[in-house]
Order: sequence, then structure tokens, then C-alpha cells
Amino acid sequence: MLLTMLAAMTAAPDNVTLTDIEWDVSGPAPNEFFLNQLAPVSASDAAADDMMHQPLAHYGRSDLIAATSSFHARKPCKAPDANRLSWEALLERAASTRVVIVNEAHVSPWHRATTAAMLAPLRDLGYTHFAAEAFANLREDQGVDPIVAHADEPYARRTDGSYFEPVFGQLVRQAKRLGFTLAAYEAFTTAADMQLPRREAIAKRETSQASNLAAILEADPSAKILVHVGHSHVREEPAADGQLWMAARLKETTGIDPLTISQIVCTGGPDGSPRVIPVPDSHRAETGTDLVIETAPAADYRVRPEGAVAVNVPDSWRHGEGWTLVEAIRAGEPDSAIPADHLLIHATDNGDFTLYLEPGDYRIRLRPVAPVAAPPPFMVIES
Repeated sequence: MLLTMLAAMTAAPDNVTLTDIEWDVSGPAPNEFFLNQLAPVSASDAAADDMMHQPLAHYGRSDLIAATSSFHARKPCKAPDANRLSWEALLERAASTRVVIVNEAHVSPWHRATTAAMLAPLRDLGYTHFAAEAFANLREDQGVDPIVAHADEPYARRTDGSYFEPVFGQLVRQAKRLGFTLAAYEAFTTAADMQLPRREAIAKRETSQASNLAAILEADPSAKILVHVGHSHVREEPAADGQLWMAARLKETTGIDPLTISQIVCTGGPDGSPRVIPVPDSHRAETGTDLVIETAPAADYRVRPEGAVAVNVPDSWRHGEGWTLVEAIRAGEPDSAIPADHLLIHATDNGDFTLYLEPGDYRIRLRPVAPVAAPPPFMVIES
């Protein structure tokens, strides 16, 4: 263990301190469904399975799905730069409403960084609430929503909701730091709902989501909400099949015309900056939104926080078989906190792997995905 610690120290830059490196061989918890999905699957098989796209992206392995994921394809918007809106113009539109709704593709963590960039300027415009589809929403008889119960903690917990990876964790951390009230609005799903025809199930879920958000606006006339959703929930125009999604139902319920922004239409090149493009009337039925943001993820689709530095992942940080989840947790925060960064590495993976960490102190938690009896025996590396 000491040799592993020394090797890791040499890999870390001077402004990042690794205070501890520990193996956790207990395996995934039952509620870590992405890890449990990946546990029996090899890296090559996971990459070939569309159902594994979200789990792999969640754990920093977009490199394995970039060739087959439509949301990773480089698809610049066709709109000329002359049609591009400034960030200030976007904020002017946000100032004229009480609701901004922005979507993400669940396999695109960089979309969450765009939402994070909106937090501070929207707070300056008087926005009070940050609501996310990902936040766990409890019935009244189940207690307080986790995101509310843990509002005083500077970090987000893994159990606060679903698909809570490091970029989303940073989004929540920033919202807390800026003083937003965090709000869950997801619909409650019953066993009977699971048996409904798809169209009816969607309608029921969208209606419930809209009602939950409308209740926040009604309870506090000064409330202004930034809502982070997945995919089609952002549509304020009917879909081609006539389906009304959440934004359309919220608009209908409250009479508030939200500013709706889609990030799933196009993806810019790795060296370009995000472009804000107004949707012309001729394309409103296609996107269902007011604006499109053409995002520009890095070449490897990883997200680097501002000021973050690269920390090399030594070969000794992976188990000899299957997957190992490498987590960098801020020193002083519990295992339940969303890591500052994490990466899932398979024993058969080749090449160099990197964590991106802001300057500070961290402890490294190494988690073989399948339960094992003891840490790996090969902890000495020659470097």
C-alpha cells in the first residue's frame, strides 16, 4: 500500500495533494444501478451495447461510445454566425420570464456544465430556485426530499437523486454556494403506471412534473426557477405526434411563457465555444424550444472544471480483473459525497488515464466493481 501511495504522489501536481489512497472491495451498492449493469460486461461488449451508453458516459468513458452515440457526433448547427445570440441576449430573454428550462442528453455530462454556467448570472437576475429532474422526489409520507434534507451540506450526495456524476455534483455544489433553493419535481411512479401504454404514461408524468413546478411558482409569486431536464421535457411546442411534454404543460398551467433551451440538437467541435442560436419559426416544431445551444465538448468528451489540473492514474490503481472505479473525493467529505472526479477503468484497457481536479486535498477511493476478497496483489509499479 505504501508503494502505491508513493507512486500516486509522484503522479499528482504540486497543487493537488492526495491525502489517502484506499481500496474498497465491498462492491457496488444495490442502488448503484449503473455499476451493477456494467459489472458482468467487458469493455468491448459494453461499448457495443446501446443500453450501456449512459452508464459508460456516467463514469467518464465517453471514449468507448463516441463512435456509436449520436449525441457524441460532431454536428455543428447549420445556422451562420450572424444568427448567433450573445450570452447577454440570452440573459435578457431570461429576465423577461420566471422560468428558464434547459435540457441535456443523459449521455452528455458537458451539458450540465452549460447549465452550471447559467447559475450565477440568473441568480443576479433574481432567480431563486434550481429544480432538476434528477433530484429524488419523495411523497409526503416518505419524509423530506434528500436534496432538501442535505441543503446545508456544500456537496451533493449520491443518494440525492439519479445520474449524479461529478459534473452534476459540481452543478449542485455551485447552486448551493450561490444560495439557490433546490427543488425536486419528478413525478411519482406507481406499479400501475408501469403498465400504462407509453403515450399515457408520458402524459401522466409530464402533467405531474408541470404541476409540481407550478406549485412552487404559485406558493411564492417572487420565485423564479431554472429547471434542468432531460431530452424532450424541454419542449413547449407539441411533438410531431401531438404529445405535450412538461414545458408545454407548465406553460398551459401557469400562463408563464418559459425560455426553453435545447442542447441536444447539435454538437460543436472540440475547439469551438458554445453558440446560442434562436430557433426560427420554421424549425419550432422540430426542436420545440426558443433557443438551441451548440455545445463544444473537449476532444475526449471529459469536463475540466476551471483551474483543474491533470492527475495521472497509475496502473496500480486498477484491479487485475474487470472494472475498477477510481474516485477522487475531496478531503473531509464522506464516501456518500459525489466525487470531484471519477473514472471507470477495465483491466484490459490500454493507454493513459487522467483525473481532472481543482487544486486542493483529495483522497483516492479504488473500487473493484465486482466484490473481491482482498485488494489486488500487484501494487508495485515501476516508475
